[in-house]
Amino acid sequence: MKNFKVNSHKYGLSILSAILVMSAFPPFNFWWIAFFAWIPMLLIAQKTTIKGAFGYGLFMGTITNVGGFYFITELLTGFGELPFAVAIILHLLLSIQQGLVFAIALSLGKWFQQAALPEIIAYPVAMVVAETIIPLIFPWHFGNSQWLFLPFVQIAELGGAELVTLALISINSGIFALFVRRKKSLRQPIAAFLIFALTIGFGIVRIRSLENQMEQADSLHIGMVQANIAINTKGDSEEFLRSLHAHHRLSSELAAEEVELILWPETMFEAPFYYQSLEQTQDPQQARASAEPIRYLNRFATWLPANETPIPETPNLNRYSLNGQTQKTRQYSDCKTTRR
Repeated sequence: MKNFKVNSHKYGLSILSAILVMSAFPPFNFWWIAFFAWIPMLLIAQKTTIKGAFGYGLFMGTITNVGGFYFITELLTGFGELPFAVAIILHLLLSIQQGLVFAIALSLGKWFQQAALPEIIAYPVAMVVAETIIPLIFPWHFGNSQWLFLPFVQIAELGGAELVTLALISINSGIFALFVRRKKSLRQPIAAFLIFALTIGFGIVRIRSLENQMEQADSLHIGMVQANIAINTKGDSEEFLRSLHAHHRLSSELAAEEVELILWPETMFEAPFYYQSLEQTQDPQQARASAEPIRYLNRFATWLPANETPIPETPNLNRYSLNGQTQKTRQYSDCKTTRR
C-alpha cells in the first residue's frame, strides 16, 4: 500500500500520457498533442529503474490500446459471436501485447540514457526499435498521428512512419529537456527545433513540388461508389441483388457527372454474382436459379456486366430509373464521391 501511494503519481502520469496519445489519433485528431504526449513518460523514466520503466510503459501502452481500439469487444461479440466476458478478456490481452511497444521503448530508452546517450537520441531510437520489432495484429505507429499535418508527415517518403515517429519523439525529448528538466545546456532543445524546422521545410518544398507536377500532369476524373451494406448480409444472394442495384444506381449518377473511371469495392466481386448466369441465359428467373449455390468471382476480376444486361425485379422494393430502364432497389444511406 505504501509503495502504491509513493508510485501513484507515476500511474497518474502514465494515464495522462495514454490520454494524450489517444487524443492525437482518430476520432479526435488533435495531432499537435503528439508533440508533447510522450513527456509524462520521460518524466517517469527519470525517476525509476529500467524494470520500472518497462512496467509503467506497459501500463500506459495497455491503456492506450484499450482506448484506441475500443471497437474490438463489439467486433468479437457482433461478428465473432463470442460471449461478452470472453471478448473483454481477448481485448485486454490484445492491448497488453500491443502495449509492449511502449514498454520496450521506455525501458530501452532508459538503458540508452544510462549508457550516456542524451534523451533526444536515446528515446527516439528506442521507440523506433520497439515499433519495428514488436509484431502487431493491428499495426500502428506513433508517427501515424500526423496524418493531417501534411508538411510534417512528408518525411514518411524518406523513411516511412518510423521516421515520423523518430522526429516526434525527438521533439518531445527536446521540449522535456527545456521546460521540465531545465538543463542549462540548450543543445537538445536547439536540436529538437532544427528537427522540426527541417521536417517542415522539407514538407513544404515537397508538397509544392508535387502540386506543380499535378498541375502539369494529365488528369483523370475518378468516381468511387460504396453502398452502405451490412457486412453480415454480403453473403446472401438476395441482399447482393439489392446491393448491386444500389451500386449501379450510384454509378449512373456519377456517369451523369462525366466521371471517366468508376471504382467499386472489391467485395462486390467476391459476393454471389448472378450476372454470370445471365451470360448463359436471358431468362432472369432461370439465371437466378442457376446462380445458386453461391458462386464467387476472383478478387482481381475486372469484368463488369454491360449496361444493357437485364436486371430482374425484386418484390417490395422502391423503383428507380437507371440508364433509361426501370429498376427496383432498396433505399440505402450510400456514399459516392469524385476526385480529379
